[in-house]
Amino acid sequence: METNEWKEIEPNKREEFLHIVRVLNKYYDSQNDNSKDKSANFRKELEQQDSKSIRVYLKKFGNYEYLVHAELKSISKRIPNKDTWIHIDGIREERDSLKKKGIADHPVFQIRGLSDIYEEGTRLTKRRNLPK
Repeated sequence: METNEWKEIEPNKREEFLHIVRVLNKYYDSQNDNSKDKSANFRKELEQQDSKSIRVYLKKFGNYEYLVHAELKSISKRIPNKDTWIHIDGIREERDSLKKKGIADHPVFQIRGLSDIYEEGTRLTKRRNLPK
């Protein structure tokens, strides 16, 4: 498990992160009405942003659990310009489960998850005003 430090997603990996947000937004929209949920509204606004206009920080605190803090550079007056939430990487969790069963050719191995981004596309940040 990683240390309890914030890492920033590098600019070349932000689009992958936005793809994950878009997929999750579609899933949550199909499950219920999130129109009054401020975090859901923020993530809908986030998915519309250009990857150059956001900053995203990750803090790993479990095998699959991450604290995500995202900020929009261009803000809408109706949506806050930042939010923090917990993300559980079900993709990595499923991969690990399948590996334990000796299965290595499942389609889940072709899907990028937040752990992939965290491991391959982040750098430690010196920023100190992030959530605890």
